Amino acid sequence: PALRVTVRRADGRPLPAATVTLLDSAGRQLSRAESDGNGVSEFLSASGGEFLLVVRHEGYLPQARTVLLQQQPAPTVEVEVLVPGAARLSGVVTNATGRPVEGALVTLTGVDGAVAASTRTDAEGAYDLVDLTVEDGTLAVFAPSGRPIAIPVTIPPGGKVRQDVEVRGSGVVSGTAQTPEGWLIADARVSLHADGVEVAVTRTDADGAYSFPGLDTGNYTVVAVGYPPSQTEVVAGNGETTAEPLTLAHDD
Repeated sequence: PALRVTVRRADGRPLPAATVTLLDSAGRQLSRAESDGNGVSEFLSASGGEFLLVVRHEGYLPQARTVLLQQQPAPTVEVEVLVPGAARLSGVVTNATGRPVEGALVTLTGVDGAVAASTRTDAEGAYDLVDLTVEDGTLAVFAPSGRPIAIPVTIPPGGKVRQDVEVRGSGVVSGTAQTPEGWLIADARVSLHADGVEVAVTRTDADGAYSFPGLDTGNYTVVAVGYPPSQTEVVAGNGETTAEPLTLAHDD
């Protein structure tokens, strides 16, 4: 009887150029072939019996399975072998303050838009996508109370790639800086603090306005300061003395 083996990726697509080895029940190699463009390889056996198939391909996990060939009635036995990928994509999802994001949906799609793998981040914000066959794809992250983000990724066959992701929230804090009389103050330094830690800084514009976009939900403190002190040395005479100009500027 003849044996026709079709090698497929985990997503069902044919896998060409896979090495398929046929062994007898004692582990002796009887034949070896390479799958064609349709993932197919064929073997001829003079007798029936139990055989072992071993399938290997770079970037994929090797597979082995037993095959029973009988003299009758079928002249050709069809066997399909699914070969999962060996590549891995992992990383950590954090928010703008560096905190891990738990429960974010992480999805990898191929160039054809089909979903190759999907998972959710754990309590540490970590995700791990395994047994991948996608080489070029898009990593999409959907975080609670955050803006969706998509990142192109390249994963070599059998490779292990780390891709950390920072997601930004959808909240915005904005306002103005002004004097007690209501005069708007331009170029004031405005910082945003969470739990006593500075997480963002900006300057007011010509209209005294500032904005902090991409924030997670929570409590923040906004701190505004003017220019730090500036000084120059001057010696006064009997008449009018003009000092050097005082330069007002922020330290950062």
